[in-house]
Amino acid sequence: MKDLGTYVIAISAAGLLGLLTYANIWEMRQPRIKITGAVVKSISSRYYRSDIIPGHINHNITIYGTEEPIVFHSDDWDETVEEGSAVDLTMRKGFPLLKDKHYDGLTIDDHKNQ
Repeated sequence: MKDLGTYVIAISAAGLLGLLTYANIWEMRQPRIKITGAVVKSISSRYYRSDIIPGHINHNITIYGTEEPIVFHSDDWDETVEEGSAVDLTMRKGFPLLKDKHYDGLTIDDHKNQ
C-alpha cells in the first residue's frame, strides 16, 4: 500500500508540472499588446510568499477603457507610476487558471525617469 501512495504523489506531481508547463507555453504564445498613453485608473499591490518561491510583490492596475486587471511582477514595475499617470505599456493575456480574465503586464513606463 505504501507504494501506491508513492505512485499517486509522483503522478500528481507530474500532472501539476505538465499543467504549469502548458500554462507557461500558452502565455508565451499570446500576442503582445502595446498601448501608448493609457491612463492608470487604479493600482493595488500584493505581497506573495511561499516556502518554494521567494516573496515578491505583484502590482495590479486597471486602465481607463478596460475592466480587466493588468498584473505586473515587481521586476517589471516602474515605481514612479501612480493613479492618473499616462503610461506606455505592453501586456498579453494571462492564463486563466486561478484568476478571472486578466492580462500579464510586461513593460510599463510613465517617462518620469528620463
